[in-house]
Amino acid sequence: MVGGGWPSRVASAAWLLAFSVWLTFAAAACGSGTNGDGEASHGSSAGLSGGAASTGMATAGGGAGLPAEPIAVGATNAQLTRPFSVSAIGAGENLVGEVNIQDNVGTITIGGTKLAAVVYEQQPFEDYYLYQTLAVASDRLYVVWLYCLNDQLGGVYVEGTDGTPLSKESANGACAVSATETTSSVQLPALTMNYPTPLSGYTIEGADLELASGGPGVAHIHGTTYAVAAFEQVDCRLCDDFGGWYEVHALLWDGEHLCFTIFYLRDDEPILATYALCLSDLSDPVGSTLLDATFTH
Repeated sequence: MVGGGWPSRVASAAWLLAFSVWLTFAAAACGSGTNGDGEASHGSSAGLSGGAASTGMATAGGGAGLPAEPIAVGATNAQLTRPFSVSAIGAGENLVGEVNIQDNVGTITIGGTKLAAVVYEQQPFEDYYLYQTLAVASDRLYVVWLYCLNDQLGGVYVEGTDGTPLSKESANGACAVSATETTSSVQLPALTMNYPTPLSGYTIEGADLELASGGPGVAHIHGTTYAVAAFEQVDCRLCDDFGGWYEVHALLWDGEHLCFTIFYLRDDEPILATYALCLSDLSDPVGSTLLDATFTH
């Protein structure tokens, strides 16, 4: 996972309990999707997909497919309650400009454009806390991870559905963090976007998830069927002594809700989906869910 080791909020299923030892090791040794040498590997050495946004694909393997028309989601005007609060003021040193987050909401400037943003996950990594954030433009989404060390904003990772590859950069600024449950009023713009350029290199097959390499897919999660548009990856095979894992970062679309989520792929195990947030209602229909599917890479 970008922003943490093997996810720490996973459901307490027997499968997960059986791996409690290596989960603990992974969190300590890998933290935030590291590449095994202590540096976070948010896809920087994983063969990023890149490329411009596509105009959409009509079909996928196994008969699944994305609609030909673009994704359209109304404006978000909702409340989000999280078991933490973060305020971060500062700036990145490259693509990410000014960061102005107050109690989990605010703005992040990306590529010179100030975007409304919401922080929705807190993830420990070594001495840091990482804050997973969605920043919303009218035609794309960005996922941003803010790295807070005590009261300092020390770095950011960013990726975009427009083909912006996952990359890291230094940042300067201040963080104020609290463990107090916080309800934030979130306002994000309406979004009309083309599907991202599909990620190549992964083929997933199973009752719950199908994904064609270089194409779209379909997921069945808690009774809802979603079109899947995977657009980014992290290669974390060196993150522990048990063979590590891959991450596939993807959009889920059911015709009404657009969700970002991460699929965790580990050899000979079910696929784990987690860290989701949906527009425009800020729901999380995924939680931490094991999917009946296998992958090849």
